[in-house]
Order: sequence, then C-alpha cells, then structure tokens
Amino acid sequence: MGIGLSTNLRTARMSLLANALNGGLIEFYSGTRPSTAAAITDQTLLATCMFSDPCGDVENGTLTFDEIQDDIAADDSGQVTWARAYDSEDGFVMDLGCGLTGSGAEIILNTVDVLAGGVLRVLGGTISEGNL
Repeated sequence: MGIGLSTNLRTARMSLLANALNGGLIEFYSGTRPSTAAAITDQTLLATCMFSDPCGDVENGTLTFDEIQDDIAADDSGQVTWARAYDSEDGFVMDLGCGLTGSGAEIILNTVDVLAGGVLRVLGGTISEGNL
C-alpha cells in the first residue's frame, strides 16, 4: 500500500519545484525520451521556450504554469515527444511529457508537429504532486 501525503506537504513540494523553474527554460525534443537527466544522444532539439518568473501558482499540491514564452523561430522540424526543463542557471530540473489538449501531458502545446523557423506555443501546463 502506498503513502498518503497531506495537502500542505504536497503543496510545499510543488512550491520547491516552482521555485526551481522560475525564470528557467524548457527545451522540446523529438525522439525517445532518455532516462531522467541522461545525456541527449540522437534526440533533436526542436524549440526552446522560457518560463516566467514566477513560473506559476501552486495550490492544493498542483503547480499551474503562468504563460510560457513562445519560441517564435523553432530550431528544427519534427514531432515533439518530450521536454526537458532547466532552472535559470541552466541546471537540470526535470523531464516531462508534452502533448495536445486532452492528451493528459504535463505541458500542452498548440501543435506537436514543429517546422524549423515556425512558432511553438505552449498553451498551458500543470504538474500535480500525488499520493503514492
């Protein structure tokens, strides 16, 4: 049987994550997502967007992102399959899923099919600290 964390503790843990992402960036890649924090190998960087500072609001164990700056000139063409987030000093924070509205991914995009030089827009995103 798993553990059940209080809402206050789940909110505190999400606040730590939000603080790490404030003013950081998120890179969007094609290809197979590597192990957490593992080196990028044959994955292709498609676009990079910036988190605001603060990056969002935390309530009841859920981080809801504020507006994330668009990449107005994507680096390459391909299909976004995952993302890697960094703090404001380019330190690794986390890898996460991306998708379209209704996909259940943490980061929701306007499209997963990116064209080099085109715009990639983040429509929103949430991360919830669940009970284990």
